[in-house]
Amino acid sequence: MGADGQLFSQLIQPVGEGPEHQGLGGGGAIALPVQHDDMPTELIDELAQRLAKDPLATLDVTLLMPTLGKVQVRASPRQGHWGIELGFTRRDVLRRLRPRQRNCEAALAAALGQPVTLSMLDEAER
Repeated sequence: MGADGQLFSQLIQPVGEGPEHQGLGGGGAIALPVQHDDMPTELIDELAQRLAKDPLATLDVTLLMPTLGKVQVRASPRQGHWGIELGFTRRDVLRRLRPRQRNCEAALAAALGQPVTLSMLDEAER
């Protein structure tokens, strides 16, 4: 797992769980159907595991990730699909990832087993 995935895992890991546990979702890693050098696969994998663990919960966290910078994650279940917003404070990261938005959306949908509406936002403007 890369540095971003490890940091993300540490930030959302429930109290009382440690490295001896298998992961946030209680199992192994989720296989993503789309792999690309510019896709934040560790972020997508960890996010998918967290959302799959509690499919009725709303997630609103701010992450400080080594290669992505500050990322605001907002995810909520909607009727038959997930609405997920990823807000990036580093515009260079947003410019690099925005062309991969559909691939990220498809990877999350495959991992969660239901449609996903993904938005990538410029948090520097907020």
